[in-house]
Amino acid sequence: MKFDFAFVFVFGLSLSAKEAFGQDTCYGNSKCNSNGCTYGSVYGNAKLTVTNCAAEFSFSSLSGNGEIDVPSSVTSVTGSDISGNGCLATESSGTSVSASMSGNGRIANGGSCGLCIAGDNPLWSCTKDQTVLARDVSIGDSIRVAAAKEDGGMTCSDVYYVYHHGGLSPALRFHVTSDDQPDKTSSLSVSRNHILYVGTSFEDRLPVLSQEVVPGDNLVTSKGHVHIVKIETDFVDMVNVLTVDPHLEIQTGNDVSGEGNVIISAHSNDEEAYGRIFAPVKYAYWAFGPNAVEYMKPMFDYIDASMTKPGTIRAVADKMLYA
Repeated sequence: MKFDFAFVFVFGLSLSAKEAFGQDTCYGNSKCNSNGCTYGSVYGNAKLTVTNCAAEFSFSSLSGNGEIDVPSSVTSVTGSDISGNGCLATESSGTSVSASMSGNGRIANGGSCGLCIAGDNPLWSCTKDQTVLARDVSIGDSIRVAAAKEDGGMTCSDVYYVYHHGGLSPALRFHVTSDDQPDKTSSLSVSRNHILYVGTSFEDRLPVLSQEVVPGDNLVTSKGHVHIVKIETDFVDMVNVLTVDPHLEIQTGNDVSGEGNVIISAHSNDEEAYGRIFAPVKYAYWAFGPNAVEYMKPMFDYIDASMTKPGTIRAVADKMLYA
């Protein structure tokens, strides 16, 4: 009985505090819904999706690596401040946004905060037998990947889907160096929540979300690993390049042998969930070829653009995995 009284007291106190301040907060690694047209602060690695709002939406502040996703039902957005690496994305380019910005804060009006790799990441095209930029890859091309087998040998894999996010998005750029060439550095750039492989070899790779990787960690390469010497925020165009074998080889090596080429996942958030989401696209490619995927691309692009919005494809995949 004493426990029940204490619970009621604390619960009542928390309600009183919320009523007094009139604001909600979304922080840490939380995923929150606004459930209305007003909200308080979003910070840390948190993500807020605006729900149950068909008018003007207002928020207090957006900071850290926080993100706010605004659906097309919202007519306009007002906020006090977007700072740090905060990102506010509106589904419709017609939704006006009024908020002061500082640091690397940004607004993706009619775009996305991005869940992909940078368009300037170099890949090896087996089709053209040369290095190409990720933004220039097309459905049906073949690019080099690390084979999903024990020796981690290199092979070529078909690109079954490509999606270009509009505008520039915040990303993390990783500067790396190798033991055999410690004075030479190269870099690659991916969005937050993209999957990198940490470890000393492909066989022992550990999938880690990009924002959880730190300087001093080792990134897996085709022949071992490289060391991360610096991580910085970047603003780049984002592209989703999906291959049948999802272990992309980024051409970060400093010599023609491929030594030092970092291996990353083609997927974000969760490899298994991502694979399930895009399995129909891959099957369509296998069954009907690249022209059929290009024909159905508007539908697949809608799926990709919806990946960051709870309640759509991403949430369904999460339920499939964790229910």
